[in-house]
Amino acid sequence: QIYSVFVRKCSEFLQLGSVLLLEFSKESEYTTFIKTRYPAFHASSFFKKLSETIQSAGFEWVIDTVLGINAIVILRQDHKILLGEDVSLDPHTNDGVIDSFDEGLETVFTMIYVVEAMLKILVLGRKKYFESPRNIFDFGITVMAISASAYVYYPNLYSNSALIKYIIMARVLRLLRLLFAVPIFRIFGAVSLEIIPTASDLGLVLLFLSYLFASLGVIFFGGKITRDPDNPLADAIMMADDFVNNQYWPNNFNDILSGMNVLFNWLVINNWPTQMEAIECVTSNKWLARIYFLSFYVFGVIGCMNAFTSFIINTFFQHLRTLESRLEEEDITGEVTLKGAKALFDPSVIRGTSTGLRKTLYYARMRPIHHDVELDTRAELRKLFTRQGGAY
Repeated sequence: QIYSVFVRKCSEFLQLGSVLLLEFSKESEYTTFIKTRYPAFHASSFFKKLSETIQSAGFEWVIDTVLGINAIVILRQDHKILLGEDVSLDPHTNDGVIDSFDEGLETVFTMIYVVEAMLKILVLGRKKYFESPRNIFDFGITVMAISASAYVYYPNLYSNSALIKYIIMARVLRLLRLLFAVPIFRIFGAVSLEIIPTASDLGLVLLFLSYLFASLGVIFFGGKITRDPDNPLADAIMMADDFVNNQYWPNNFNDILSGMNVLFNWLVINNWPTQMEAIECVTSNKWLARIYFLSFYVFGVIGCMNAFTSFIINTFFQHLRTLESRLEEEDITGEVTLKGAKALFDPSVIRGTSTGLRKTLYYARMRPIHHDVELDTRAELRKLFTRQGGAY
């Protein structure tokens, strides 16, 4: 009996760590501006129909269609540039006035995106709207497009409307979401977003290692690979036939960024013999180049890169199981409703025990500080807020 009590107390203590990771927010914080200020309008049949429309898949497809048309318009405007043809500048581009068909279209697209953002914020509420990374991206591009329009068309020294087009072009990237209409791509994308924070620490180690070796490369081989005919090594580099014939001149250690580029090629094992041959040709001590590249291959490719790859694969499948377990909404009557990675609960009664708190509704979400890949947030929330979860 003493042992069972000890085990139960240890279990309760371990659950304290999960409790410390919880973040709470009132359900009332998700109440929209319309519901708070204009409850009669919020309850009207018109607003309910509007809400259903804005939150429907059909509305998203309409916006995606607009984005597709936007992409086609941009392609029509810039296809000559993409093909490398000479393009004469339209005189209307720099006059600071909406007086051309293309400028009119850009303004129309901007206004459509503004209306979309306003409608979604009115229907979803500010807090729920900005919880979506896609909405944050769309809102940021929309604000930048409005700011660019005001800057270009307001009388001042800058009047090049091409700025607006470049910003709107970024929003077309949202078309990538069409890939996620396919279930397997949707799951792959969701899991990839989940593991980015987890993989960031190991990515920083890889970045540090690359920066360290790039710095050493600048010290050992900086200024040796160059097309300057006055450089005494200009003739030596010409002996590296593959390097010269393939025009690999940017692959050098003349600065940190160029060195990082060379090392990235080594990480993915891209034509590394050609690169090492060029370095050997311009280095009096060939063993220095060989030891340098061999060291980076051992520590960077065999060690760090392989560890990084295996870590990503292992983490991917762990998060895949976690994600699949929380796709469906789970309603445990009288205790909690689990929605994705959040739990909706009444703090006045938790796990059948009255707490004395005022009856209301709260959301609880668990955000591991150290990105623990083994932590199943849905399972942990179930343990904390349901009687079937165990002792507490």
